[in-house]
Amino acid sequence: MKDKNQLKSSSTLFGLALKTSKNLFPKVLSPLFFTLALWIPVAAIGFVWPLSLLFTFPLLFAPSSFAFLLSVNALNMGQEATPSSYFLFFMRFFSRDVFGSYRLLRNFFLSLLLSLFLSFLFGILYVKGASFADASFMESFDTFLEYQKTSNLEALQKLMETDLHLLRFRFYLSVFFLSSFCLIYLHLFLRSGIIPLILRGSGSFPYRVRLAVYSLALRQKGVRYNAHYYGAMLPLYLFIMAFFVLGEYVSSLFLEDVLSQSIVILMGGVSGALLGLLLVLPFYDEVLYGLAGRYEVLFNKTSLLISEEALHQFATMKSEADNQMKMAEKNIERVKKLMEEASKGNEDKSSSSKEEKQSEKNEGSDDEHNS
Repeated sequence: MKDKNQLKSSSTLFGLALKTSKNLFPKVLSPLFFTLALWIPVAAIGFVWPLSLLFTFPLLFAPSSFAFLLSVNALNMGQEATPSSYFLFFMRFFSRDVFGSYRLLRNFFLSLLLSLFLSFLFGILYVKGASFADASFMESFDTFLEYQKTSNLEALQKLMETDLHLLRFRFYLSVFFLSSFCLIYLHLFLRSGIIPLILRGSGSFPYRVRLAVYSLALRQKGVRYNAHYYGAMLPLYLFIMAFFVLGEYVSSLFLEDVLSQSIVILMGGVSGALLGLLLVLPFYDEVLYGLAGRYEVLFNKTSLLISEEALHQFATMKSEADNQMKMAEKNIERVKKLMEEASKGNEDKSSSSKEEKQSEKNEGSDDEHNS
């Protein structure tokens, strides 16, 4: 019964987001155009210099996506989405609280680890499948391992450049790794889009507070939240992946030597994914606002729980600090008392020493007088 309710709720969220985004689409053409104008350089520069994605993604793609998200919110509130407001939203992304909420660096390394792991599994499956389909593949692969074991680099390089089986293996493996990395990273970015919306109506909160609230809330209600999120977002992800594959296929049609152009094919896929995402971006934003509204009570309660725990910890620390301060004051008084006693003892010893010397002096003078 619970699963049926979750499924119904997620389908309702999908329907509401779809209906709202359709009605909103004519109004978002202006911010959508600005977003497209910023995404085109991401794809264009990427074809020439693929490593530029490391810079254009956080500097152009991410802030423009956030600016569009806030523009949609402004339109839903009856305000206008002007170029000046879009630029202000764009620059607001680089504030510490917003930029940190998207966890770009953390998501980068997580995507890298996951794509490496998946590529390792893909490589194993490919070798087993290719060796089963064509026995000559295993001969080429064994030769590759032999050259690698004997460190015959010249023969190894020549084999990698001429053997068709190894060329295909390297091509498919590299395309799979790069594609999985980009899609996983895009998924993590889209999934993190709700974090800046947490506690948005309660003033400014540090991004670490939002992250803590998000993580703890998902530990409590993660199954239900994921059912709602993926139930509404699955069609969007499939749509983006279809455009990604279509972009890779179209880019391969313009290449003579496909097996040596995995990067170009990847950028074709990235361009296709950006185009697909652009078409469904209003729907994605409506899903985020729907989730933020639906789980607002949970996020607020979680924030209250974290604040109460922090307050309790501070009170405990203050109590311990007060106790330590009292102990320190007592120790200071004890040390002062010991110092006073030691000083008084030294004075007594000094006075008694003077009396003894004076006594000896008097006795000496009496002896001289008697003589």
